[in-house]
Parts: sequence; C-alpha cells; structure tokens
Amino acid sequence: MIKNLFFQGLLDTGKVDNQIMVIKDWFVNFYIIKTSNNLVCIDTGWRPFHVMRSFNQLSLDIHDVNAVFITHFHWDHCRCVNQYKNAKVYIGVNETNEKFENKLKHTQTLIKVKDGDVVEFENLSVKVLETPGHTSNSVCYLIDDKFLFTGDTLRIKDNKILPFLSIFNKNRQVLKNSINKINTFKNIECIFTAHNGKFELK
Repeated sequence: MIKNLFFQGLLDTGKVDNQIMVIKDWFVNFYIIKTSNNLVCIDTGWRPFHVMRSFNQLSLDIHDVNAVFITHFHWDHCRCVNQYKNAKVYIGVNETNEKFENKLKHTQTLIKVKDGDVVEFENLSVKVLETPGHTSNSVCYLIDDKFLFTGDTLRIKDNKILPFLSIFNKNRQVLKNSINKINTFKNIECIFTAHNGKFELK
C-alpha cells in the first residue's frame, strides 16, 4: 500500500510545457525550468548516469544549468549536485551538511536563502518558502508566483493535497502548518511534487 502511494502520479521524463521539463529518476521527479538563456533545476536527481542520459534525451546540456535549488538534504533529491558544474546551488538558510558541501565542485557557489527571499533570473523569479515538517529545514520554491515546487512537503492523492507520508516526516504538526501556509498563496496555478507528479489548481 505504501509503495503504491509513494509512486502514484510520477511524471515520465519529458516536457511539461514550453518552459518546464521533468526528469524521472526511478521513484523521484526533479524539474528543469528554462530561462531566456539558461536552465534552472529544482533538485538534482540521484543517479548520475541516468541524469546525464535524461538531459540528452531532452536535448539539453547540463552545463547550461546555472542554478540548482535544493528542497532538502535527502539523497534522492541532492545526490547528483556535483554534476551541475556551472551552477550556483541554493539551499535553505538552516541546512548544514558537510558531506553535501564537500560534493560541490570548485566551480560551484553555495548560497543560503531564507523565507521570503526572491531570486531573479532573466525572465524568471524564484520565491523561497520555508516549509519544515518533512525535514526540519525543507523548502518550497514558487516560480513566477504561480508554479510551486514542493519536494517532499506534500503529496497528491485522489486530486487532494495531503501531507507527505507520515512515516517519512520529522514532525507531522509542523508539516500541517507548512501546508496551511502554502494554502495562503492564492495565485498558484500548479503544484509540482517529487513523488506524485503535478496538480493543477487553475
């Protein structure tokens, strides 16, 4: 039962629309957003060979990724960070992980962001939402005020937004508070999860 819930709705590697693409790395999705001249990723995938092959499948060059936003420090979300050699890496301000930081290439810059920060890229804006609960320092990213990338903050079941599976969460009540916070953002058009695909609100 848990397995079915965990994998339900995963998106196959491909285009979501003209701006957003998705890569399926076994049981997890991560996302690529096109800017005017570069690429931005939400999380990294976890199998290097598969990630590189998927970029080729999408006719993309991983070296064109100039920013990677990490939702949290679980291996299926950030293990391939060192594949993005030309990218600045954005993490939540309270995240600390020496093993992760040691994986960064010398060409990569680590930038810590906090709740409410907005990072601008050409024709793209990324707003930081601190959403603890799954982990103590989980972060969601709101793109152009309408596309929300949630990592493992929530899941979709039967067209309903629910907290991520409780057995994987650090603090259930804190996570519920984070989802209530997400619900205050009324202009969100689509939610992109890591393990349950996407959910269109408008």
